[in-house]
Amino acid sequence: MNLLKTVEILLPPKITGPIIFSPEVPIKGQKLVITCHASGIPPPSYMFRKDNTDLREKPTTKGEYIIPSVKYTDEGDYQCDAMNWIGSDSMTGSLKVKSNLVISPKENPFIVDLTVYTKAIIFSCKAPNKKAKEAQLKWFDNQDNEVIATYGKMFIQFKKRSLRLYNMFPREWDNGNYTCKSYTDGSSRIELMAYLGVTMSSPTTQYAIAGTDARVWCSMIVSNQKVEVIWYKMPRNRIPTEIETSDKYSLGYERALNEEDDYLEIKNVTESDAGNYACTVIHLPYRRFKTHDINVIVLELPKITNNLTFEPDTPKGGDKVVLRCNASGKPRPTYMFTKDHQNLLEKPKMEGEYIINNMKPGAVGLYRCNAINIGGSATTDAYLQYKTKLTILPPIKPHVHHVSKAVTKQRVAFSCQAPNQTPEQAELKWFGPNGQIRETSGPRLIR
Repeated sequence: MNLLKTVEILLPPKITGPIIFSPEVPIKGQKLVITCHASGIPPPSYMFRKDNTDLREKPTTKGEYIIPSVKYTDEGDYQCDAMNWIGSDSMTGSLKVKSNLVISPKENPFIVDLTVYTKAIIFSCKAPNKKAKEAQLKWFDNQDNEVIATYGKMFIQFKKRSLRLYNMFPREWDNGNYTCKSYTDGSSRIELMAYLGVTMSSPTTQYAIAGTDARVWCSMIVSNQKVEVIWYKMPRNRIPTEIETSDKYSLGYERALNEEDDYLEIKNVTESDAGNYACTVIHLPYRRFKTHDINVIVLELPKITNNLTFEPDTPKGGDKVVLRCNASGKPRPTYMFTKDHQNLLEKPKMEGEYIINNMKPGAVGLYRCNAINIGGSATTDAYLQYKTKLTILPPIKPHVHHVSKAVTKQRVAFSCQAPNQTPEQAELKWFGPNGQIRETSGPRLIR
């Protein structure tokens, strides 16, 4: 005898989708249908709740709840519970009734960069064709607490048809939703998103030297927000071009504490690399950006093209002496002249020329022409001689006297004479490698 048994499969409820509001955002007085669908064996029954309060006395087999005429008080959180004797499942959804209230500013969310936004934030709420007090308007802060203060950091103020909410010193912790509510016209909200942006600190004009690898810097003071930096080449009268890593360019950054220095490195700089660049800093959480324009000027270091010369090259007393030198470079270099490492000019001059109007013995020395631009400098030196009537004996110029190391008492003597004058009248002086010789006794002396 065969015994047949029937096995019944039982499944707990499983809600198959979100709660559906139809229409999704109803207007006051409109019919609203709330539906919820679930699977399960046996088929589940349904119970609807609003703000944790049952909307029916007992469950029904139809996952639908109807509000014949929506009121503003119907706004809130709804929950659908699907149940059978095996188990249950639930799903929640929020209903928003379209409000007549108008909030300004219209930008929502209202995003502000606190590094540049220094004034108070003002949210205004009004009900059409009603005064603010008649509409019983109220503002609630980001913690859903009613704002009742009339002064301080955050306060309200009635302005005929509107109720204004003032935030005098906005900070990041003020972020969130601010809600204006009316018992007759519903509620409306605006979200505040305040952040500390970047403060740019790099110069807007930067320099690169031709023939070298140069870095263009985008320096900034950053908050704890994540940022992304994009570089652009800004050709005149053409569309900006985003710069990516290549054989010509490389991108990088250096960080220290709350500072970030991003750079664009240009390889083997040429004149064509001059022009405008843009460093765009994007705040990733808010998708806001700040652009820093940088003008890159390509420099050529000074290069001496004509060495320092004297005209005449060996002047005599009273002569006018012209010192000349020349150099190339970009920008055009200016010139400084020195004698024995002492400046002859208070400031650089545009022309590579310096004049000694009256040649004297004291003008003899080592002269230097220094060509300077913002990229660097180049120098050329020359020694100015003086055509003198003095006679030095022995008459060999230069005098080379070989002294044997074995002869310890050998004496070397030089004689200096001025024509028709005694040494005292001519005020003769001898100078050695270490300066004037004054001694009248010892290994080095004058008589």
